[in-house]
Amino acid sequence: NPLDVSESRSPLNLPIFLNGRFGQAVELRRMEQDYFTQFGGRVAKMRYGEHKVMLIRTDSPLRHLHAPEDCLVAMGLSVQFEGIAYQPLPTAIYTATETSGMQWRIAVTFYSERGQFTTNISEVVWLWLQQPHTTWYALQRIAPVDTPMPSVQEWDSALFAALDLTPTPIKGNLHDKSY
Repeated sequence: NPLDVSESRSPLNLPIFLNGRFGQAVELRRMEQDYFTQFGGRVAKMRYGEHKVMLIRTDSPLRHLHAPEDCLVAMGLSVQFEGIAYQPLPTAIYTATETSGMQWRIAVTFYSERGQFTTNISEVVWLWLQQPHTTWYALQRIAPVDTPMPSVQEWDSALFAALDLTPTPIKGNLHDKSY
């Protein structure tokens, strides 16, 4: 009887059409489906041509949110942290390599319903512990590593606009120097 089961409110949806492409829902693996059934939270996965996106919503970030290398390594990929971009949204960037040699650019942003944005799960936990009834999201964008950066940026911008994601400085965010 775990204590940190997240609410499983309304379904979580991603845009049907994004940046000139229709999305195709990606089925969860059986292990993922079982996990979200047992511990709550919601997840949505879509493919838009060569771009993919996964969105997770949870009230229990200690249970559901983690850096991409935690799950991708378990799936047999090697993962390399590449750095952080703070514009237009704080984003941690990774390269994931399949055993076949195919490489993917993985970009992840964590954000709360209160408009807090971060690249780091430790910061998510810090902020959540201060306000434990806050809902958190993980937005993971995936593209082949050789996708030209302007194309990646255009697609990310379209996704951010479709999800109405605009960072606002909120007291308590580690990047907000006013506290």
